[in-house]
Amino acid sequence: MKANTAARFRLYPSQVQAERLTVWSHTCRAVWNIALAQRIWGYKSARRATVRSMEQCSGLTEARKDHAWLRDLPAQCAQQVLRQLDTAYDNFWNPNRPAG
Repeated sequence: MKANTAARFRLYPSQVQAERLTVWSHTCRAVWNIALAQRIWGYKSARRATVRSMEQCSGLTEARKDHAWLRDLPAQCAQQVLRQLDTAYDNFWNPNRPAG
């Protein structure tokens, strides 16, 4: 039987790297908030969950063309934020996974 183990690594970024990571974290938070607002709007207008990460990823591609602050963030990071929002939304609507 193989044991599940994890390795933890400590990062020691330079000042420039730390600033870039901070900007990326703010951008990820903005992507989360915008995607959540789209889902809430979709639910209120159609009374059902209509928007998923796959549709939002295509919209993200279009938005990256127009906004430099989104282009600075690696695309995979923004896509992962949308997938995590999918998981959070699924857990919210699942009665077997109560919050709190």
